[in-house]
Amino acid sequence: MLKAVLFDLDDTLLQTDTDAFVRRYFASLEVYLADGGTSQPGRLTRWIMQATAKVVEEPHPKRTNLETFTEAFAQLSGVDAASVWP
Repeated sequence: MLKAVLFDLDDTLLQTDTDAFVRRYFASLEVYLADGGTSQPGRLTRWIMQATAKVVEEPHPKRTNLETFTEAFAQLSGVDAASVWP
């Protein structure tokens, strides 16, 4: 019987190479979400990273992180945010 689930969020147990993980994760995500091969490589990754930077770098005391990210992602990508995150 499973008694506990542990998450190593600060790499004290597993010593994960975060940069390598992020590169591989986003490369796989880009392939999975490719639009028939017409997308520019790295475009989705850039949008996600830029929208994440908006969340981290800019104060937004009256909005949630999700709201800030979604708005920034929609502006960068031209994708209707409501269609992605209902």
